[in-house]
Amino acid sequence: MTALFNRLVEAARIAWVSFKLYTVSDIIRGKSGIISLAGISLWLILIILPVSLFANPQIGLGRVAAFIFGGILVFNVYSVATWDWAWEIRKLINYNVLEHLIASGKSPLMVYLGLIPVSLIWLLMIIILGYGVVNVFVAQPEIVISDLKLLILAFTLLIIVVLSYALVLASTILISGTSGAIVEIFSWVLPLATGGFIPLSLMPESLRTLALLTPFSYPAELLRKALNIYEPILPTNTMFIIGYIYGLAFLTFSITLFKLGIRKTLKEGLKTLSAW
Repeated sequence: MTALFNRLVEAARIAWVSFKLYTVSDIIRGKSGIISLAGISLWLILIILPVSLFANPQIGLGRVAAFIFGGILVFNVYSVATWDWAWEIRKLINYNVLEHLIASGKSPLMVYLGLIPVSLIWLLMIIILGYGVVNVFVAQPEIVISDLKLLILAFTLLIIVVLSYALVLASTILISGTSGAIVEIFSWVLPLATGGFIPLSLMPESLRTLALLTPFSYPAELLRKALNIYEPILPTNTMFIIGYIYGLAFLTFSITLFKLGIRKTLKEGLKTLSAW
C-alpha cells in the first residue's frame, strides 16, 4: 500500500511540474500564445470564407455557421491530439527526457498528466476564438445544447478516441523513427474521411460505410446531435453503445501498442528521429 501511495505521489509531482512547464512554454513565454492565436485566426478566416461563399443559400447562414463551427471543434481536437500529444514523443526523445524516464523506471505517460490539461485549456481558447470568427465572418451559429449529459458523454468519447489515436501515432514514431509523413496523412485524411467535417448522412454511401468501420465517426456524430447541428445516421443509443465499445477497445489496443513500442525501445535503443 505504501509503495502504491508513493507511486501516486510521484506521478502527481511529475504531472504538476509538467503542467507548469507546458503552461509557461506554450502559453506565456515570448508571447507565443498571442502569436499562435493570431495565426489560428487568420487560418480560420481563410478556411471559413470559401465555405460561406459557396454554401447553399437555402440552408441559411446560421445553419452553415453551425456546420463550420462543428468542423472547427472536431478538427482542432484532432490537431491537439496530433501535434500536442503524438508529436510530443518526438520532443521527449530529442531532448533525452524519454530516455531519462525509462531509465528511472517511470512511465512516459506521466508527462501527459500535465500536458493534457494545458492542451484542453488551449483547445477551449481556440474553440472560443473559432466561434467568434464564425460569428463575425458568417453568422451566429444556430447551436442549441439539447442535452448537457449527451454533450459531456459525446465529448468524453471524442477525447478517448483521439487519445487512443495519439498513442498509436506516438507508437509508430517510437517504432519507425519517422514522424512527419505518418502524422500528416492521419491528421488531414482522418477527420475528413470519417465525418469530422461533414455529417455522415451527407457523405457518399461508400465513404459513409468506411467511416462507420472506424471509431472516429461516432463521437463526431454524437457531438452534432448534442449541439443540435445535425441528426446522426444511426439512433443515438446505438451510436453510443457502438462508439463506447469501439472507443474503449481502441484505447486498449493503443496502450498495448505503446507498451510494445517502449519494450522495443528498451531492446534496440532510441532511434534517431527525422521529421520526414
